[in-house]
Amino acid sequence: MVNLVDLLKNQLTSEVIEKASGFLGENTANTSSALSGIIPTLLSGVIGKGSNMSGASSLLNMLNSGGHDGGILNNLGGLFAGGNTSNNLIQSGGGILSSLFGNKVGSIVDMITSFSGMKRGSSSSLLSMAAPLVMGLLGKQVKSGGLNASGLMNLLQGQREHVNSAMPAGLGSMFGKFGLDQISNNLSSGVKETVGTATRTATRTVERTTEKVNEGGGFKLWPLLLLLGALALGFFGWKQCSSDIKDGASAVTDTVTDAATATTDAIGDAANATVDAAKGAVDAVVSSVSLPGGVSLNLPKGSLVDKFATFLGSGSDDISSAFSFDRLNFETGSDKLTADSQEQLSNLAAVLKAYPNVEVKLVGNTDNTGNEDANKKLSLSRAQSVKADLIGKGIAASRMKTEGVGSANPIATNDTDEGKAKNRRIDLQITKK
Repeated sequence: MVNLVDLLKNQLTSEVIEKASGFLGENTANTSSALSGIIPTLLSGVIGKGSNMSGASSLLNMLNSGGHDGGILNNLGGLFAGGNTSNNLIQSGGGILSSLFGNKVGSIVDMITSFSGMKRGSSSSLLSMAAPLVMGLLGKQVKSGGLNASGLMNLLQGQREHVNSAMPAGLGSMFGKFGLDQISNNLSSGVKETVGTATRTATRTVERTTEKVNEGGGFKLWPLLLLLGALALGFFGWKQCSSDIKDGASAVTDTVTDAATATTDAIGDAANATVDAAKGAVDAVVSSVSLPGGVSLNLPKGSLVDKFATFLGSGSDDISSAFSFDRLNFETGSDKLTADSQEQLSNLAAVLKAYPNVEVKLVGNTDNTGNEDANKKLSLSRAQSVKADLIGKGIAASRMKTEGVGSANPIATNDTDEGKAKNRRIDLQITKK
């Protein structure tokens, strides 16, 4: 039986890794470490997608329609030369990642970043660039073997042991919920129904609890304790499922955990809002924006998302407008987003979901401090971090392009600290409406 992991590793020679490191601005050790985790992770996603006839047929269609016949493997070094070739590879890989992992892409990027020591933007780019290589190798096997959907499914099932063995020891626990059994989504119908019921129950409880908090004007701890107790009882009940639906029970665990987290967040947000209101602490005038599909957002008036959503709702065909993030922050000299950036990114994701045909470009900018080449790399890396975060929130990678222009497009003077702060920004440009 062919070993796809070994075939891929043989393609990624030290020369290729060195060129990839140069393109990303990373050292070769971190790049090599990242690839050691990226390869089995991507193959895990492929195996999961092709684990049944329907998924294998879909995967086969992806290989054929995307021209994944192995030709991409003929000049791997050239793929990391920069310019349009590298950018196109990243864009292509983003679509593949969305298909394989859905809204888990952002979390996978975070895990690769933590494991390898690379910058988050570099991890995101390398993961995207590796995805077409995996598809190319798989397409080559399909072509040479004349495989149909059934043959492809059998090929992938034979890779499980190789992929599990290839996963670095230090990455095992971090990637636990993205392991082969979790990604495959082969839940029995009964467990699927249980997951759905758990999600709906948790959602209704969140709504009811939040309403109680808002009506009562204060925050009481007992609704949260009751809810978490109910969730815990449900979890231990589900754990009694027989071994043939072990995967389903694990998925239920994830669902319950997510539901509990969402409930805690919802209650915490409501409580904080009540306290802030009581103190009269209002940091901005709120604008209520209605989106297609019945979604309504309360946004700081004049913020990026407020302007963006209002523009999209206007029906204008002019796509020349650009919007600058105003509540987006990074750690100093880094592409790592700070926690206070999540509110604006979550609101932006909601707007993009409401307008599924809209495509955008994320453009990173810096002030003029330091070396311009380094500024361009940092600005691109930050734009890619924003893209990775939005992918993790369910926005297809194919809808977002990235660019880093360094200090080329200032909107204020670089002679003052205030002006420099304004120039360090991410712009959002509409490319398709």
